[in-house]
Amino acid sequence: MSAKTAFQYLVPRRSMECCHGQETFEPGMRYYSTVVPDEENDYRRLDYCEACWQAHGQEACHDSSQGFWVNKVPIKIEPKPPIDRVERALELLKEYTSIEEMDEETATLAFFIAVFLAHRRRLSLRKEITKNQTLFSVYENPQTEDTFVLKQVDLSKVDLESVQVKIAAKMRDEESDAKDSVPELPKSDRRNEQI
Repeated sequence: MSAKTAFQYLVPRRSMECCHGQETFEPGMRYYSTVVPDEENDYRRLDYCEACWQAHGQEACHDSSQGFWVNKVPIKIEPKPPIDRVERALELLKEYTSIEEMDEETATLAFFIAVFLAHRRRLSLRKEITKNQTLFSVYENPQTEDTFVLKQVDLSKVDLESVQVKIAAKMRDEESDAKDSVPELPKSDRRNEQI
């Protein structure tokens, strides 16, 4: 024998149109709802557009002592697809290497992004070359055959935490909470970091 509590009634979801004028509810549109008893000793929901509520629903609701509520049809916001960190890093690297004359900070960020992508197996280190006593790394994206020539960075002269925070901020396109998604540098790349 099942016991029924006083509130085991299901209130249906909002209908797609006004119960009186059959106007379709559009996103952002205000509507009025009430629940009324029906013939089968159950309840049904009535949703009114604002015009029909003013003309018919409000009066009927107050005459029968029924309660009502007001709401707006939600505006559907398409969720942003999750950002793939590797793809975003590739975009950043392309953006940085398209700059005619990179400043020292941008060159450092680009180098560390390339190292990150190499460890994720999206770039391959093809060659290291020396030009004017400066060491450069040549990375290639095997899928697109794009090549990136980047000045190597002396790790002993870089504040790695600062670089990580800056890269994380760029990868998120925002400065706040940048430390939460810092791409960790592999231990092998910390070989010259001062302890």
